[in-house]
Amino acid sequence: MSPHAHILKNRTRVLLSVSVALLGTLVGCAVPVSHRQFSVPAGPDKEGDFASNEDLRVAGLVSEAMSYSKRGRFFEAENRLRQADYVTPRNERIEYSLAVAMNQNSESEDAKQLIEELLRRKPNDPNLLSALADVEFSRGEPGSARTLLKSAFQQFRQADNAPQAARLARSIANLAFIEGNEQEALCYSFEAWTLGQNPEQLAWHARFLVALNLFQEAKSTVESAAAKNRALLRSAPVQLALALAKVGLNDYQGASEAAEVALDLSPEVPEMGAEIAAVAWLIGQRLGAQAAAAEGVEELEAERLEGVLAFRERDPHEIITWPPALREQLQAVKGPE
Repeated sequence: MSPHAHILKNRTRVLLSVSVALLGTLVGCAVPVSHRQFSVPAGPDKEGDFASNEDLRVAGLVSEAMSYSKRGRFFEAENRLRQADYVTPRNERIEYSLAVAMNQNSESEDAKQLIEELLRRKPNDPNLLSALADVEFSRGEPGSARTLLKSAFQQFRQADNAPQAARLARSIANLAFIEGNEQEALCYSFEAWTLGQNPEQLAWHARFLVALNLFQEAKSTVESAAAKNRALLRSAPVQLALALAKVGLNDYQGASEAAEVALDLSPEVPEMGAEIAAVAWLIGQRLGAQAAAAEGVEELEAERLEGVLAFRERDPHEIITWPPALREQLQAVKGPE
């Protein structure tokens, strides 16, 4: 297994869970419509915009479940979905979302049974196969998860559903990587970028190349894509990926410029703010970029150092896609005396 694989395992678990949660809204990473996008279809006999009391009750329960899920409160989300399922049994969307919530609550065996029941009604449905893959990964069966994702990937690709296929390819790449199959992982990562053709997939592919120490390839990939579409550079994730690639090539001046652009764009991706700030600070330290005579620089430097230390303290999984030199530099940072 690659030396990166152990570090990436936790990252992949996050990515697969997020991918199930964000299908249709993102990022992101991979597969089906989930507890973050609950919806209750109208029955075939429903007309107009009017809804029965039962419809309204179910819609309210599903809305509450969605709200709880967005806040990471999956236990409450599951309870609301169970109530909705009691009111409208055998509603496939509700049962599907319930299975996802159950898996998030570490009820993987029960979630698997529910998804398999849904698959008996709709054999080979790619969304269900993708959800089952997430459950299998939670059960410690990454090989089975990867097989299921490949099957779903082929169906989405044959249906010309590029966004879904791209998300699945990204998850397959991550799973292949933790199993030590770097060539397959690289193939599916490239496939995800080719199908996705968006800043997010470009950034992920470039960072994947950095994780494999293919720094020149990562830089060339970003620059080649930007030559065709300059808008791709107006992305914090893409600029951060470019900065990491340039660090790997010992081009700290170029890395600093990309990191500064990423910092300017970071409000668009608040979940990446701490990482971007840490990378920019570390690169600045290498360049000796602090203006010691500037007014208020000591207070600002102390604040930035505190942010870097806080980022490191949470044992960030993101650093698997950093070049080794930057990872080592992060670990060597010392707190205030």
